[in-house]
Amino acid sequence: QLIQAGTDAHLWSETYDRTLEDVFKVQDEIASEVVDKLKLTLLAAAPKARPVDAAVYPLLLQADAMYLQGGPDGRRRATELYERIIKLRPGEARAWLGISRSQLNSATSTGKGSAEKLRLSREAATKALALDPTLGLAHSYLAAVYAAQNDLPNAAREYELSYQLSPTEPRVIANLSNMFSQLGRHEEAMQGQRWYVSRDPASPKARFNLCVYMLEGGAVEDAETACRTGLLLAPDYLYGHAMLAQVLLERGKLQESLKEARAEADPGSRLLQTAKALHGLGRY
Repeated sequence: QLIQAGTDAHLWSETYDRTLEDVFKVQDEIASEVVDKLKLTLLAAAPKARPVDAAVYPLLLQADAMYLQGGPDGRRRATELYERIIKLRPGEARAWLGISRSQLNSATSTGKGSAEKLRLSREAATKALALDPTLGLAHSYLAAVYAAQNDLPNAAREYELSYQLSPTEPRVIANLSNMFSQLGRHEEAMQGQRWYVSRDPASPKARFNLCVYMLEGGAVEDAETACRTGLLLAPDYLYGHAMLAQVLLERGKLQESLKEARAEADPGSRLLQTAKALHGLGRY
């Protein structure tokens, strides 16, 4: 149904009876008819729903959700699901995109076998683009791979392509924010990440990244708020308590910092932040 919001007038309605396999075609039909009924002139072609195979779409959603839980276990299970999807449907571009993201994160977070993982990430992103050239996010992951290899000209080119293709994709903006942070452009990093959080408010990763950029930019009080919200969304998020411990340390809240440091699940981060808090308290 199409309703004029200002007057509550009923402008148009239609009933669509289709099978589940036609759901994306129906979306396109509805979008086209609404544009026609509203007599709109679009600046570009009407957006099209991106079709997926109904047999693997639930697996894609599960894999994405597991990945966003953070931590090695969630990301390991997500990667296993992406690989399962590829075995079922080798032409599913978004599964290749998931593999690219998983390998990239593993390379940049652990440092173990990073060269090989970066190669696998680039191969998976390239495969995704071969299957679907409209995936701006694939260019974004390629950019991150190049940046990790200190190939900044190619990284800049890929970031530009990612934004041209997907200017409203939250993860594209999140990756751009990370680039700005690496360049020391903290205000732009915070601005981009705030936009990401507004589009994906349930993502703990988005909150923790915002916390990092705020901490780097000197907005320490706001960083604490972002970090605490992230922990509300995901109390067991790996490095979350350590991150909050660092924020509290910089705010001079030493006892609270020590408490959060001791709650961190990652052993290395727990020891480091505990030592910092104890040193701040004069307990050498």
